[in-house]
Amino acid sequence: MKKISCFILLTLLLLLPNTIYAHQGIFINGTNNSIDESHEIEDIEESKAIYSRILEEGQIDYYTFTAQEGQVFYSQIMVPNTERDRDFMLMKLVFGPFDDLIPNEYLDLVAPFEHGYAVEPGNNRTRFFEPFTQTSYIKKQQISLEIPEDGQYFIAVYNPFGQTGSYVLTVGKEESFGVQELLQYPATWFRVNYWFNPLRPFSILFIILVLLYLLFRILRSRRKKKRF
Repeated sequence: MKKISCFILLTLLLLLPNTIYAHQGIFINGTNNSIDESHEIEDIEESKAIYSRILEEGQIDYYTFTAQEGQVFYSQIMVPNTERDRDFMLMKLVFGPFDDLIPNEYLDLVAPFEHGYAVEPGNNRTRFFEPFTQTSYIKKQQISLEIPEDGQYFIAVYNPFGQTGSYVLTVGKEESFGVQELLQYPATWFRVNYWFNPLRPFSILFIILVLLYLLFRILRSRRKKKRF
């Protein structure tokens, strides 16, 4: 009995995050499909992950942030490591008061702006496991830029090949995990896993409940035996 109880407890621990750090999770509902409706990103240095989907051909997701001269803008695009999404390719445009001109073929997507950078779809297949939510991704591309002057900047994310799929846009490197994030962890875990695969959180919760039930029965049985 003791060995079985230890095994169940160990299994439950493995199902929980083994590292207390995480991106702040932000979920987009598809209303940021024009520059005027750009989703605002606060504090580009603090790590955050934006979960979104390209649902139709031609869809462009826009984001905006305010930054100061000398700040470093660091960003990645990841896709779920699933059969459906691992080959999903994404283009990222970062534009605003930069010095470099953005390539001509992208000017229509960033008008009236003309300066910025184009990050071509990458075929990188570096895998990344997020212990906080226990989900697996493939890193597709990343960019690091020094902000040249104070002002408002924009990001555009889209698929140039007519594909649809899910992606995660990460911004910043400074991890922050306090009491508020700890209290929000169950809801964040559920939302990320549901976004990843609607069946996944329910399957994991079912396994946890079964293990807890078995542990309860074992402990209860041991108590009864001690009485006699």
